[in-house]
Amino acid sequence: MSRGSPILLAAVLAAAVLSSPAAAGAPYPTTVFIQGTPPPQKHSPRPLMSDQDRADLGLQALIAKESPRLSSSRRLAPGEAILEVGVRHGVTGVLVSDVDAKGGRLSKKRKLLAGSSVFGIPMGGPDGRYLVWCAPQQGQVKDQPKAWTATCLPFGDKANLWVEGRPALMPVGLSWSDLDIRETNPPDVRRQAVSLPPLTLSYAFAGWDAKGWLKLEYRLDWGEGPQVLRALALAPGADGAVKVKLMGGQLALRSDAQAAANATLEVIAAPRQGAPVEF
Repeated sequence: MSRGSPILLAAVLAAAVLSSPAAAGAPYPTTVFIQGTPPPQKHSPRPLMSDQDRADLGLQALIAKESPRLSSSRRLAPGEAILEVGVRHGVTGVLVSDVDAKGGRLSKKRKLLAGSSVFGIPMGGPDGRYLVWCAPQQGQVKDQPKAWTATCLPFGDKANLWVEGRPALMPVGLSWSDLDIRETNPPDVRRQAVSLPPLTLSYAFAGWDAKGWLKLEYRLDWGEGPQVLRALALAPGADGAVKVKLMGGQLALRSDAQAAANATLEVIAAPRQGAPVEF
């Protein structure tokens, strides 16, 4: 199975039920950014897109910095990486001016200072694709001064919003309660290289499920341990092998006859340098 770089797509879900406290009482109206194709929804027009933003939408969210590295072992235990590659963000820059958050019934004022590093993620919805900026930060978690968090600034119904992004260095989904949003001024970004921690993207064998399908995880690590970006279950073919296409290569994984919980790895075609990163 092959997947290209993710495009996160927006769906406005009226009265959607998330986790508590909504599940315990009346559901909150909630906006959720998800992967997939949302139904068309009518809302306020989005701001006009700049030529620079339009050009940046053609770039990948993550770009390989080096040749992909296949596992040196042809037998894998659950949790072991099939393939690893160092990556970087495709679109980066710094804030030209402060971004101030306002609103929220119980929230305190928050601010991203001019000069803060940001990276851009292609997103889209009923009005088409656009770029969402996220600002990674350290020192925001109590007793964890080196832990990374991210504040993302998607455009909501009428304004940009202050939303926590997870995982911090590559958010794969954004959601917020429409009853408790924090609006911000639009981010003004100057494109340039920024200093962020080294990133390693890995494709890991996560075991076999009860049906005998391969569990595959796409993970990103920046020094805090691998963070799962995507988890898939892939069915084997008639020959018992699960064929996986990654970064221009093709691999076959089978249940290990010597240890059923493990997998054997066969390289049909080696992943190649310069191939698009898939996650």
